[in-house]
Amino acid sequence: MTAAEFKIKRERLGVSGRWLADRVGVLDRQVRRWESGVAPVPADVVKFVDDLDAEAGELARKLRGASRPLVSYRNDGEFWAADGDAEARALPASFYRAVLGRIFDSGVSVVYPVVADEA
Repeated sequence: MTAAEFKIKRERLGVSGRWLADRVGVLDRQVRRWESGVAPVPADVVKFVDDLDAEAGELARKLRGASRPLVSYRNDGEFWAADGDAEARALPASFYRAVLGRIFDSGVSVVYPVVADEA
């Protein structure tokens, strides 16, 4: 995977360089080195990103054609409060927004959750 492909895939997944660095056990500056082409992307990191991309694709396939509006979250706190499993897996809300972006053109409606202050 080239440096450019790596950065595009990370951005497509909606995860920050810092989030990725935390998951693969490096400093965020190492992710910047990979993305700039200063250092090659290790095979295990490529596999991690590819696996995450496959997970996003599978989730997008499951959500495509939903008959009810899908919920998107404004931030991680709101997301984790609604979905304890996601916090345990430490996926950011931006990942799910990126998944929803993959199916946005399929006619699925996306809304924010109603919070007590807005009701």
